[in-house]
Amino acid sequence: MVPGRVLMWGALALTAVMSACGGEDIA
Repeated sequence: MVPGRVLMWGALALTAVMSACGGEDIA
């Protein structure tokens, strides 16, 4: 079972990675 907090931080990390790769369209 994965806590919602882990999913939240995971989403933030993914957004940061995508932004760094030039995927700012996922703002």
